[in-house]
Amino acid sequence: EIAAQLEGRKDLRQALVFLEEYGIRGQTALDIYRTYGDELYTVIRHWPYRLYYDIDGIGFEKADEIAQRTGAVTDPDERIRAAIIYALNLSLAEGNVCLPADELTSGCVKLLKNETDEESIDIQLSNLAIDGRVYILRNGMDGRDARVYLRRCYLMEQETAAMLTELDRAEEDAGDERNLLD
Repeated sequence: EIAAQLEGRKDLRQALVFLEEYGIRGQTALDIYRTYGDELYTVIRHWPYRLYYDIDGIGFEKADEIAQRTGAVTDPDERIRAAIIYALNLSLAEGNVCLPADELTSGCVKLLKNETDEESIDIQLSNLAIDGRVYILRNGMDGRDARVYLRRCYLMEQETAAMLTELDRAEEDAGDERNLLD
């Protein structure tokens, strides 16, 4: 019975040893194993930025480090997109629902250690908007002063604005009714 249990845990032990090579231990390693199962080897070797999206406790920097160590940085566009989403999530954690596009772009250049240019970041930002992952709100006729939102943040902000407008209208209507009674 003990031998059967040990054999049953063999895959888990191998996965934990494999993940340890990339500095991933403990609960995070177990979360990765539970999320991907035997596919974790493929994810780590070919799509390490998925870890950032799928696993709590794995930030962009850790996913980027794993990508560098495995040599999986074959798709620089994926790296740029992950950096954009990460920067927007960091901003959200600081209480900002959006970032000025130029601030986001320059922040991503720094985050990516100056290994890419602003034009490449702008292209991937547009691709994320086309995919519906971010929303770009352009102000003015020339589109300058654009603000970038994670899609869910933009939708929440719009919903909140609509609810506040409705509350304001309800207050106005209640005021009109009070005036009629006077």
